Amino acid sequence: MLLRAVHEGRLARDTAVARSRLAILLRGQLLRYWYFDGAPLSVRLALRFGVEQGLISLSRDDRARWPEYVAYWQELVARRMALNQAETIGGWLFPGESEVLWDLVRLSANTPGDVLELGSWLGRSATLLAAAIRHFCPDKRLHCADNWKWGHETDRYPFMTEGRDIRAEFDANLAPYCDFLVVHSGDLADLELVIAEAVAPGGVALLFHDAGHNPQDYERDLPLYVPLVAPQGFLVIHDYDTAEFPGTRVLVDELIERRADFTPWSRIGTMAVYRRNG
Repeated sequence: MLLRAVHEGRLARDTAVARSRLAILLRGQLLRYWYFDGAPLSVRLALRFGVEQGLISLSRDDRARWPEYVAYWQELVARRMALNQAETIGGWLFPGESEVLWDLVRLSANTPGDVLELGSWLGRSATLLAAAIRHFCPDKRLHCADNWKWGHETDRYPFMTEGRDIRAEFDANLAPYCDFLVVHSGDLADLELVIAEAVAPGGVALLFHDAGHNPQDYERDLPLYVPLVAPQGFLVIHDYDTAEFPGTRVLVDELIERRADFTPWSRIGTMAVYRRNG
């Protein structure tokens, strides 16, 4: 009896859910009242398939919003493909950070300037940035700077470089984006003028710092590269606040406050995001 009651309860619930979702479609509510991610995936898929196959007709108002819905799906697919690709590449991005990088390219698409990543390693985050550039702002370039050496952590992670050509792996991972990729190889302290000239005159709409994580790394790099960020552009600091790198948060806060032309924008995972005023 108990199992039968549970089964009947679930059947009634599932039937009610199905009717609710069907009503969203038949009453033309999705395009009219919902933000797209708020509707169940099954409803979103059914609407797109139904309209494209001529099974569902749209009102005049809904037809006006249809291009927005198609663009939403195009971004959804492009983002999922980029996230999946990045997952196959080694590196340290924590939950939510990949999505933030994608969204920051979208938000800075109309801001003058290219995208600059300091510290690219195997290209995990670079592939996300590149895919987002291709989707939102194909006129921009992605600049990646690294010396492709493992630095002070060799003793802790010897397997990360032993028998490997890290730069060759990076090149292979970024090969699909080589038409707008600019690679700067060397130590950041020596690349400042080269990069500044390469991104001139617009500077950069998005600067992602992931090169070294100790306070001395940021103390060296930020005064050199932060001035390249264009007004309304974004500055992203990785490993901003972690137990492994004590003191980084205090130093970065002091450096940013000293400039007074950047405003804290968000925090996600180990990332701190700032936006330049202007």
